[in-house]
Amino acid sequence: MNKISLNGNYKLYITDGKNFNFDGVGFNGLGEPVDAVVPGNAELDLMRANLLPDLYFADNIRKAEYLESKDFVYVKDFEFNYDNDCHRELVLKGVDTIAEYYLNGVKIGESENAFVEYGFSVDNVLKNGKNRLVVHIFSSVNHAKKYEYTPLNIGIYDGCYESLNIRKPASSFGWDILPRAVSAGIFRDVYIQEYSPVEITNVYIATNRLVDNLAILTVSVNARVADEFLGKLTLKITGKCKDSEFVKTCPFTFTSKTVFPYVENPVLWYPGGYGAPDLYDVTVELVADGKVVAQKSIKFGIRSVDIGYTEEIGENGNFRIFVNNKLIKVKGVNHTPIDVYHSKDKEKYADIVDGIKNMNCNFVRIWGGGIYEDDEFYSLCDENGIMVWHDFMLACHMYPQTKEFLDKISFECKNVVERLRNHPSIIAWCGSNETDWMYTCIGLNPNGDKITRVVIKDVLSAVDPFRPFFPTTPYFSNEFIKKQGGVFYVDLAEITERRRPLPEEHYWWHRNDFLKFIDQNHKFIMEIGFGGCNSQEELNKYLPKGWDFKDDKYWNCHSYPTEDGRTTGLDYLFDGVGDSNEELVSASRAYQAEAYKYIVERSRIRPYFNGICLWNYRDGFPIFSSAFVGYDGDKRPAYFAVKNSYEPVQCIMKYENGKVEIYIVNDTPFEGKVGLKLSNASKKEIEIKANDILLADTVSCGENELITSELSVGGKTVKNYLYTYSRKIDYTKYKKLSGNKDE
Repeated sequence: MNKISLNGNYKLYITDGKNFNFDGVGFNGLGEPVDAVVPGNAELDLMRANLLPDLYFADNIRKAEYLESKDFVYVKDFEFNYDNDCHRELVLKGVDTIAEYYLNGVKIGESENAFVEYGFSVDNVLKNGKNRLVVHIFSSVNHAKKYEYTPLNIGIYDGCYESLNIRKPASSFGWDILPRAVSAGIFRDVYIQEYSPVEITNVYIATNRLVDNLAILTVSVNARVADEFLGKLTLKITGKCKDSEFVKTCPFTFTSKTVFPYVENPVLWYPGGYGAPDLYDVTVELVADGKVVAQKSIKFGIRSVDIGYTEEIGENGNFRIFVNNKLIKVKGVNHTPIDVYHSKDKEKYADIVDGIKNMNCNFVRIWGGGIYEDDEFYSLCDENGIMVWHDFMLACHMYPQTKEFLDKISFECKNVVERLRNHPSIIAWCGSNETDWMYTCIGLNPNGDKITRVVIKDVLSAVDPFRPFFPTTPYFSNEFIKKQGGVFYVDLAEITERRRPLPEEHYWWHRNDFLKFIDQNHKFIMEIGFGGCNSQEELNKYLPKGWDFKDDKYWNCHSYPTEDGRTTGLDYLFDGVGDSNEELVSASRAYQAEAYKYIVERSRIRPYFNGICLWNYRDGFPIFSSAFVGYDGDKRPAYFAVKNSYEPVQCIMKYENGKVEIYIVNDTPFEGKVGLKLSNASKKEIEIKANDILLADTVSCGENELITSELSVGGKTVKNYLYTYSRKIDYTKYKKLSGNKDE
């Protein structure tokens, strides 16, 4: 299989999408083209041509909104030389969104889904010599107008209506973490793929069963086989990891074969903190007359996964994640769009995964309002032992239940899952984000949603049957609807109370008072977040000159705080904060750090609590938000606070009513003696058990005091601190005790 890249320089024409009828050949009336780069986005090309200003500065991104009604025509002239008549396809890894494709004036295909890879035959169209590729991308907003909308096609944001039938990131129509940017472009690779007479088209490999010292795998191989090779091929599958090897050989008599290799004494893949993320080098070969005629190589981790959730709610309800039969205490973050323009995503993959790992996370959730990342992202998670919970790209809306839309989702699901299913880091698929919530908010039962209850489940049963599937997050079971739902929610207080029994929840009811978190009893929290400010450097770079922390007119497109406003959190937590921009920025960042620290540490000392996934890891635009990392890569104080609180073995201190309870939380197999030194006490040795929470001591302490701890375990010293307060913190004293550091 040979690939010939068609990335690089293109010509881009922009035209009125309402009155434009293109035949793939003539360009009269389209005006002068703009130099474009693929992979790319049209807006970025216009920025490079100085036809748009810096869209990340001030509210300039709104100056690109006129493009929503335009069509875009990408043109590439290229030379192609060949000396055989093998089958060839034009492959497009990502086009946003509704498009048609012409090669040398012949229409070869069309697409309607930015999440899906498309391939079109170019046999008898591709020429030996000069060729012209034309990609015509239609206005997504104009396309959305052709659909009929029912009273129940609703969502949480204004832009939801035009997004409901358009398969591109929901957040691109505007969200609370990103400004509206309904982009267009060829944002991933384009190439011509040549096929040999025998080609392995896809391989599925999964851990079927782990029992004692044996792993049973399922390997399914599909191939394109020319008639002269049918019945003459042998399938050979080999795998090696450290000293472990396996081989499976059998006849390959048709175009598909499923086998079940046994691996004795397998080396297992584990998430961070529970073992090494070991990967097998797996090679799949088709052999004819002793010669390899087709081959695929895969990195694969042998592991079992079980999502232990219940239909029950309340005390008897549960939500747990097991890997290789071990309960994993989840320490996670939500992954949201890396950029408003997705052609820029890939350049940040390595930095993001490295940052998540160094934050002591073992879990990342791919949020359903964004995008399925390119394969490299998941390979990095495989290598670094980061579990991936993967939503399908459906978020916060009541989506159409028409046959046309259900077919779109089925096609998308199959395409995406077949591309990503061999990554061991992906531990579960999830049907959507907060779509059940939309149903219950207006008194309806979400268990009738055909998308999350039928369509996705059926596709997964066929193409990825050994990976857990969760219908949606949060999931409102029939038991929940029977006991707590079936009503139109009146206000926030009613929502908070009715949802209290959910085992797994998105906990947003704390917005102005994170101390209320102690009242919840969920077993797992998939979303929770607190707003904090960007760095001074980022603000000076992206806000208008003379910006003021409290004046909204400077923050257009750059402030979507989780709380009511940028000062809400710091007013809630601190007394004595000054009025200067510098002080307000610093206090905002400190508030965010203290809020996240409180939530994480109060969670970890609860024996019944199985995991938390914080919202969100990194900004996709320079913005005041809940993120730990700013758009330019600035790690906020909250990053370092959570990194510390997420330490696998940590001393966690809880202050209430003049008393400090000292806990040693151990999420590892280590057991033995550790050394604990508190700033107000002498060092002592403590015996701890594996995977345990130990109340080691209780001491008296006053308000607005700082206690530090040093925990010596396994040759490593882990530090932590507690600033004692019941309701408010004296910010002047806090700054003095903490050194006013930004870490």
